[in-house]
Amino acid sequence: MDQIARKLVESKPRSTDHPKAQRAVGRPKMNTVLDAVAKAAGETADSIRATRGGILRRLSAWLGWHEGLITLRSIAASLRLRSEGHISNLIKTMRPRVCRESDAAGLARASLATLRA
Repeated sequence: MDQIARKLVESKPRSTDHPKAQRAVGRPKMNTVLDAVAKAAGETADSIRATRGGILRRLSAWLGWHEGLITLRSIAASLRLRSEGHISNLIKTMRPRVCRESDAAGLARASLATLRA
């Protein structure tokens, strides 16, 4: 149902008053993203929040930004980080990893499958 609504919303011109609200229909929230990454990795969302650095935090930030259209501030709060700039760096460093590292790509695919299920 969410994907049908998303396709419908994306097919029409966006309002200039509230474009973000229109684009985010049916997108996952950050808690859902964290749960999907945790499930794909066999971890818990709390362990991802507590772990310093690491691929799971990067992947959660990357998916939150690209799949959920979640703001940097909200991603930072969900991962218990203070810096939005740090979140931006996590997102930037994740893309090359997904492209060249098979374990990162597999984890991203598994997390996406869980999110879209």
